[in-house]
Amino acid sequence: MKQNFFKNAAYFMTAVSLSISSSNALAANYSFTNLGTLGWNYSIAHDINNSRQIVGNSYNSNRQNVGFIYDASNGMQSLGTLGGNYSTAISINNSGQVVGNSTNSTNDTRAFIYDAHNGMKVISGLGNTFSSASSINDLGQIVGRVNRVDSSAFFYDKATGLKEITSLNSAGNINSLGQIVGSGDITPNGTSAFLYNADATTKDLGNLGGKSGFASSINDSGEIVGVSYDTNNKSRAFIYDDDNGMRDLGDLGGDSHAARDINDLGQVVGFSTDVNNQRRAFIYDDINGLQDLNTLIKPKDLNGWVLRQALGINDNGDIVGEAYKASVGTRAFLLTNNKISAVPVPPALWLLTPILFAFIGLRRQSKLV
Repeated sequence: MKQNFFKNAAYFMTAVSLSISSSNALAANYSFTNLGTLGWNYSIAHDINNSRQIVGNSYNSNRQNVGFIYDASNGMQSLGTLGGNYSTAISINNSGQVVGNSTNSTNDTRAFIYDAHNGMKVISGLGNTFSSASSINDLGQIVGRVNRVDSSAFFYDKATGLKEITSLNSAGNINSLGQIVGSGDITPNGTSAFLYNADATTKDLGNLGGKSGFASSINDSGEIVGVSYDTNNKSRAFIYDDDNGMRDLGDLGGDSHAARDINDLGQVVGFSTDVNNQRRAFIYDDINGLQDLNTLIKPKDLNGWVLRQALGINDNGDIVGEAYKASVGTRAFLLTNNKISAVPVPPALWLLTPILFAFIGLRRQSKLV
């Protein structure tokens, strides 16, 4: 019994230490990087992989809005177009494959896939109609949207080709298990956040009381995030899992909110308006709740930049999105998560130690009596 008591005491100290350490680890120490532009006054970052390769779009020196890929060694590089004057890069996997959409020589918008060896190519099988790719997983499987008679989602795998998913009108993301999220029609006037499984079964994720919703991202644990309207027709950021259903993530004081991405650690990023109706980028996790990313960085490091929305987060906790500075304009940003390898036990925890051991001493005396 004595040994079990001391063991339990040790477990208590360890559990408290780990709890505080986990909270501190999630309250990351970020460094801010303005990613610049391709030559003119605008850029935005949409996604980041675990190697910190980043994709988005920027105006070039000819004032054309084109997709880019960025890494620390090469900076921001244009992906070009399919022959038109516009492209945007939306998703990148851990192999460096990129998808998005681009105009061609006849100014039609087509979904593309890009890699460093082959450049930008049209995703085959979509025909001569509008298409856009929104996500690529580490298996090279791609999802997006195609307009024929009506809008519908598509799934593309190099081995099996193209498949239209008519139960979804748009696909937002695909995880490594082949699960797809997006939106599907529920009434002539509304849509609902949907999950489409690899076995072709679908699941309506419900809503937060309103008529419309869209699921934007799913991680490999099946946690889903997106936006759903409430009974007051206000957009709300949500997280969904099978155990808890759809939950409102809260807000920063305003009326408009959306969750854009979730990593395999369950960290969520997006935007929320504040009490002044200004967009602010947020991060959410189950320990710290929803936090304004602008408050997690020293003002001198931000140097006047306002993080307006966070659009992508990798499994290292690095975040990309859109920042604004009045004297400069809108720029793609990177928040590098400078993780601490070992989190020391806070001094406040050690204040518990004399109390704990005094209690242990009393227990020992009671055993000796």
